[in-house]
Amino acid sequence: MTSPLVPVREGWWSAFDYLVDGAEAAVPDWVRETALAHAADDSDRAAIAASAYKGGALHVAEAAVQPLADNGDTLAACNLALVLYKSGRTEEAETLYRLAHSRGQLDATFSLANLLEETGRTEEAETLYRHAHDKGNPDATNNLAVLLHQTGRTEEAETLYRHAHNRGNPDATNNLAILLHQTGRTKEAETLYRHAHNRGDLVATNNLAVLLGQVGHTDEAETLYRQAHDRGQPYAGYNLAKLLDETGRTEEAQALRRQAADTTPE
Repeated sequence: MTSPLVPVREGWWSAFDYLVDGAEAAVPDWVRETALAHAADDSDRAAIAASAYKGGALHVAEAAVQPLADNGDTLAACNLALVLYKSGRTEEAETLYRLAHSRGQLDATFSLANLLEETGRTEEAETLYRHAHDKGNPDATNNLAVLLHQTGRTEEAETLYRHAHNRGNPDATNNLAILLHQTGRTKEAETLYRHAHNRGDLVATNNLAVLLGQVGHTDEAETLYRQAHDRGQPYAGYNLAKLLDETGRTEEAQALRRQAADTTPE
């Protein structure tokens, strides 16, 4: 599955979660509020809104993007919906996404489908994912495949994963590998995990290590678990500890588990 606000093309912010840049987070709210009060035009307001979102100042982001949405900018409406959703105002966000979707904004269609799926309305989410997929949105293709995979429709899911993978969607690469792994096609799964791992996908790194451990390549599995764990992949430490236990290194395994417990949020 693929849901900070960073520009991924002109006027549109990403709806996916990335690490907040330290410089953005360090900017006091009053600086952005002052900048917004003196914004020269809508491009300034959009830039302030994006910066505010990345820094966690959602009230400033909302104030900055609201006038743009009120003036009929559908991209701004989508971005405002995202701010509202992140603020916990799901109903308001849904209303805005539906408005932008009705005006043909494909990103709104995808985001609305995401929201609906996350709130348990999977039938309507599937319809909207299919609409966005048919219009060429590879993220929608991947998410539709995930939904189908979860509901047992694996053949269609595989077809869609392959389609999105071939269009360069990194999540689809890992998800296709998972499906192949689950259905016993480990050689192709390994190839795809390696492809995603080489592109920096830590989930794929962990999954590749799991597969290698299952087929007896424990040395490489351990190396990959350590790499993923050192870079913050949450499951790799647990899996590494399990492997260490199985190979008689219980003290290090226990130390890893204690470390995990110490860093788990309350």
